[in-house]
Amino acid sequence: MVATGIAIPALGIDMPIYQGDGVTVKLGKVAHYPSSAWPRAGSLIYLYAHAREHNFLALWKAKIGEQVRLRLADGSTAIYVIFRIDTKVRWNDLSWLDPTPTEVLRLQTCNSYQETAPRFIVEARPVVEASPMPSSTITP
Repeated sequence: MVATGIAIPALGIDMPIYQGDGVTVKLGKVAHYPSSAWPRAGSLIYLYAHAREHNFLALWKAKIGEQVRLRLADGSTAIYVIFRIDTKVRWNDLSWLDPTPTEVLRLQTCNSYQETAPRFIVEARPVVEASPMPSSTITP
């Protein structure tokens, strides 16, 4: 399901998502990496944005356990919880773009304006919503 927006309430992030080209990103928007999955597809979802005010700069303050919400095109929300933060990923380490066997949301921004500066990556897992217990079919 295509995501149209991202919100990280604890960080004050609330931005639209668009289909990126894998290289550039528009100010004030989050790009979806072209070869990555969309929410509920069971693999890697890769989103990236600039480390600027009103973009992903606040991502630098992310903490394990914080919630990330993706607004989906059908009006529903996919919820994720941050489980890993890597502040010094080599700029040319493309292994972070490899598909994953389970759904993982990766958010990427930069550490500086230098093209070869390390990348800042936050990873989150989907929250599995509990379904209601079926009523008993046993009759007395």
